[in-house]
Amino acid sequence: MNLHEKLLGAIPFSDVRHTGYEIGEATKVCCADMGDGVYTDSTKDCVEDTVKDSVHCTVSDSASNIVNGWNTFDGHECNDHLLALCVHAYLDTPGVKEVFRKLRGMTTHFNHSVIGQKFLHECQNLYKLNNITPPQDNDTRTGWGVPLSRRSGT
Repeated sequence: MNLHEKLLGAIPFSDVRHTGYEIGEATKVCCADMGDGVYTDSTKDCVEDTVKDSVHCTVSDSASNIVNGWNTFDGHECNDHLLALCVHAYLDTPGVKEVFRKLRGMTTHFNHSVIGQKFLHECQNLYKLNNITPPQDNDTRTGWGVPLSRRSGT
Protein backbone atom coordinates (compact mmCIF):
# COMPACT_ATOMS: atom_id res chain seq x y z
CA MET A 1 0.00 0.00 0.00
CA ASN A 2 1.28 3.47 -0.85
CA LEU A 3 0.52 6.38 1.43
CA HIS A 4 0.05 9.74 -0.21
CA GLU A 5 0.07 13.23 1.20
CA LYS A 6 -1.13 15.95 -1.10
CA LEU A 7 -2.99 19.21 -1.23
CA LEU A 8 -6.34 18.23 -2.62
CA GLY A 9 -7.54 21.65 -3.52
CA ALA A 10 -8.48 25.05 -2.32
CA ILE A 11 -12.05 26.22 -2.44
CA PRO A 12 -13.09 29.75 -1.48
CA PHE A 13 -15.53 29.86 1.41
CA SER A 14 -16.35 33.55 1.19
CA ASP A 15 -19.92 32.96 0.03
CA VAL A 16 -20.53 29.78 2.04
CA ARG A 17 -20.98 29.29 5.77
CA HIS A 18 -18.16 27.40 7.47
CA THR A 19 -20.39 24.59 8.74
CA GLY A 20 -19.35 20.99 9.10
CA TYR A 21 -21.65 20.05 6.24
CA GLU A 22 -20.08 22.57 3.84
CA ILE A 23 -16.55 21.56 4.86
CA GLY A 24 -17.43 17.90 4.28
CA GLU A 25 -18.90 18.70 0.87
CA ALA A 26 -15.86 20.71 -0.20
CA THR A 27 -13.52 17.94 0.98
CA LYS A 28 -15.41 15.26 -0.94
CA VAL A 29 -15.51 17.37 -4.11
CA CYS A 30 -11.74 17.98 -3.88
CA CYS A 31 -11.05 14.29 -3.25
CA ALA A 32 -13.20 13.24 -6.22
CA ASP A 33 -11.49 15.84 -8.44
CA MET A 34 -8.13 14.25 -7.55
CA GLY A 35 -9.41 10.75 -8.33
CA ASP A 36 -9.92 9.58 -4.76
CA GLY A 37 -13.37 8.08 -5.17
CA VAL A 38 -16.48 9.38 -6.86
CA TYR A 39 -18.73 12.06 -5.45
CA THR A 40 -21.73 13.55 -7.18
CA ASP A 41 -23.96 15.97 -5.37
CA SER A 42 -26.58 17.94 -7.17
CA THR A 43 -28.98 20.05 -5.13
CA LYS A 44 -27.63 18.72 -1.82
CA ASP A 45 -28.87 15.18 -2.54
CA CYS A 46 -25.99 12.73 -2.67
CA VAL A 47 -26.17 10.64 -5.82
CA GLU A 48 -22.94 8.70 -5.31
CA ASP A 49 -20.29 8.80 -2.59
CA THR A 50 -17.28 6.48 -2.73
CA VAL A 51 -14.85 9.10 -1.46
CA LYS A 52 -15.25 7.94 2.14
CA ASP A 53 -14.03 4.47 1.10
CA SER A 54 -10.74 5.85 -0.28
CA VAL A 55 -9.88 8.18 2.63
CA HIS A 56 -8.48 6.22 5.56
CA CYS A 57 -7.10 8.92 7.83
CA THR A 58 -7.46 12.66 8.16
CA VAL A 59 -5.37 15.14 10.11
CA SER A 60 -6.89 18.35 11.38
CA ASP A 61 -6.85 20.64 14.38
CA SER A 62 -9.98 18.90 15.79
CA ALA A 63 -12.13 22.01 15.44
CA SER A 64 -15.78 21.03 15.80
CA ASN A 65 -16.70 22.02 12.24
CA ILE A 66 -13.87 19.93 10.80
CA VAL A 67 -14.82 16.95 12.96
CA ASN A 68 -18.46 17.28 11.89
CA GLY A 69 -17.52 17.66 8.24
CA TRP A 70 -15.17 14.71 8.23
CA ASN A 71 -17.17 12.35 10.46
CA THR A 72 -17.88 9.98 7.55
CA PHE A 73 -14.15 9.29 7.08
CA ASP A 74 -12.27 6.66 9.06
CA GLY A 75 -9.85 8.24 11.51
CA HIS A 76 -11.54 11.64 11.39
CA GLU A 77 -10.40 12.63 14.87
CA CYS A 78 -6.89 14.01 14.91
CA ASN A 79 -5.07 11.86 17.45
CA ASP A 80 -1.90 13.93 17.17
CA HIS A 81 -3.75 17.09 18.15
CA LEU A 82 -5.60 15.37 21.01
CA LEU A 83 -2.32 13.95 22.30
CA ALA A 84 -0.67 17.39 22.11
CA LEU A 85 -3.57 18.86 24.11
CA CYS A 86 -3.09 16.14 26.75
CA VAL A 87 0.64 16.85 26.97
CA HIS A 88 0.03 20.59 27.35
CA ALA A 89 -2.60 19.98 30.04
CA TYR A 90 -0.15 17.72 31.91
CA LEU A 91 2.67 20.25 31.62
CA ASP A 92 0.41 22.93 33.12
CA THR A 93 -0.33 20.94 36.28
CA PRO A 94 1.15 22.28 39.52
CA GLY A 95 4.52 20.75 40.27
CA VAL A 96 5.19 19.63 36.71
CA LYS A 97 5.09 23.17 35.40
CA GLU A 98 7.65 24.31 37.97
CA VAL A 99 9.98 21.38 37.23
CA PHE A 100 9.98 22.12 33.50
CA ARG A 101 10.46 25.84 34.18
CA LYS A 102 13.58 24.97 36.18
CA LEU A 103 14.73 22.53 33.48
CA ARG A 104 14.40 25.28 30.91
CA GLY A 105 16.50 27.56 33.12
CA MET A 106 19.17 24.87 33.39
CA THR A 107 19.03 24.31 29.63
CA THR A 108 19.53 28.00 28.98
CA HIS A 109 22.45 28.14 31.42
CA PHE A 110 24.25 25.14 29.92
CA ASN A 111 23.67 26.30 26.35
CA HIS A 112 25.08 29.76 27.03
CA SER A 113 27.96 28.85 29.35
CA VAL A 114 30.99 26.95 28.05
CA ILE A 115 32.27 26.62 31.62
CA GLY A 116 28.87 25.28 32.70
CA GLN A 117 28.87 22.67 29.91
CA LYS A 118 32.39 21.58 30.85
CA PHE A 119 31.37 21.22 34.52
CA LEU A 120 28.24 19.26 33.52
CA HIS A 121 30.29 16.79 31.46
CA GLU A 122 32.84 16.41 34.27
CA CYS A 123 30.04 15.54 36.70
CA GLN A 124 28.52 13.08 34.23
CA ASN A 125 31.90 11.42 33.70
CA LEU A 126 32.56 11.26 37.45
CA TYR A 127 29.32 9.33 38.00
CA LYS A 128 29.80 7.26 34.81
CA LEU A 129 26.71 8.70 33.15
CA ASN A 130 26.24 9.26 29.45
CA ASN A 131 27.11 12.78 28.46
CA ILE A 132 23.87 14.56 27.75
CA THR A 133 24.07 18.07 26.42
CA PRO A 134 20.76 19.78 27.05
CA PRO A 135 19.10 20.88 23.81
CA GLN A 136 17.33 24.16 23.35
CA ASP A 137 13.96 23.09 24.62
CA ASN A 138 10.28 23.81 24.36
CA ASP A 139 7.38 22.54 26.43
CA THR A 140 6.75 19.39 24.41
CA ARG A 141 10.35 18.38 23.72
CA THR A 142 11.07 16.20 26.74
CA GLY A 143 14.25 14.54 25.49
CA TRP A 144 16.30 16.34 28.14
CA GLY A 145 13.78 16.44 30.97
CA VAL A 146 12.76 12.79 30.93
CA PRO A 147 16.28 11.30 31.31
CA LEU A 148 17.09 13.87 33.96
CA SER A 149 13.96 13.04 35.94
CA ARG A 150 14.75 9.31 35.66
CA ARG A 151 18.23 9.91 37.06
CA SER A 152 16.88 11.86 39.99
CA GLY A 153 14.26 9.21 40.77
CA THR A 154 11.26 11.53 40.33
